[in-house]
Amino acid sequence: MQKLLSISIILFILSLPLLAQVTQSPEPPSSLTLHIKISNMTSAQAPEIWNDHFILTYSSRQRARIVTVAFEHENYQILHKFLRNEHNVFVYYDTLPDVSELKYRINVDGVWQTDPQNSQSMQDPRGVSLSILEIPQNRANIMRGPIYRGNGIVDFYLSAKPSASVFLVGNFTRWDPFLLPMKEIEEGLYHLQLQLAEGEHHYYFLVDGVRMTDPGNFLQREFLGENVSAWRMPAFSDPRSRR
Repeated sequence: MQKLLSISIILFILSLPLLAQVTQSPEPPSSLTLHIKISNMTSAQAPEIWNDHFILTYSSRQRARIVTVAFEHENYQILHKFLRNEHNVFVYYDTLPDVSELKYRINVDGVWQTDPQNSQSMQDPRGVSLSILEIPQNRANIMRGPIYRGNGIVDFYLSAKPSASVFLVGNFTRWDPFLLPMKEIEEGLYHLQLQLAEGEHHYYFLVDGVRMTDPGNFLQREFLGENVSAWRMPAFSDPRSRR
């Protein structure tokens, strides 16, 4: 039985390169926010769902040359190539597919394996181990970091319990905790749009009187002994400066 299982796994692995004749790289980031996020990743991390995208990462002490991923919902017919950022972290990102679970395997320099950063896995009927990333069906449950819209405009989002009292607090409010209430645009999803000046800003959310950092933003700083989220506004031409 063990021998038959081993043969099945070997045949499956050998079939993947034959089926996956096309290698595709991710499309260029659709937003400056996503570009900043993947560029600043200094180490591999658990798979993440962020702003209607999923993000996979890979790094190893033994420097890899090529890392790709194949997905069950594509019948493993396409190899998607990871990009490598300036910190030598391999990153793959794409918009969320219309599936409840993302099942996949990665290939590192020709060797198939599960995602070492993903603790969730399963075996298919042939005994091949697959990595799994569950995709929330409720959009409000998807973490969303700040989204830069251009010209100094930033959208802030937070997923929290419905009908909560939510405020955005930051250096741009001089830390006034009640100056910027956020609006519940979907059940449990809160939003606020601001225009901010160039440079780094620090902020946190106040939810029913309890402060919390932004779960959709991996950048944090320490401010007066507390952790706060950080957001760096890129340089832009402010039309108000021409008046």
